Amino acid sequence: MFNFFKKTNPQKEKPSLDDVDLDIESIPGAVEIINGFPRINWSRVTKTAEAYSKHPAIDRIWTELAAQWLDIVSRHFGDRYRIREGERLLLLCA
Repeated sequence: MFNFFKKTNPQKEKPSLDDVDLDIESIPGAVEIINGFPRINWSRVTKTAEAYSKHPAIDRIWTELAAQWLDIVSRHFGDRYRIREGERLLLLCA
């Protein structure tokens, strides 16, 4: 009924990210501090990521960028917060 929860084929090899060099904190203007909280300027990130739009692992690239964003937020909140990653979920939790 819901394909969201289906497990993927573990035999299927995932495309490599070795040729991808994207770090949110290295993109000029991508991280802004607004009212004391780090915010991501996603339009700048998207513009930079356009170079990888045809990459076979584009979904994994965006997952990595989202994880980088959560890492920035977790550092803002302190050591108490961690990122947990499932097959289809990123979670920032205490």
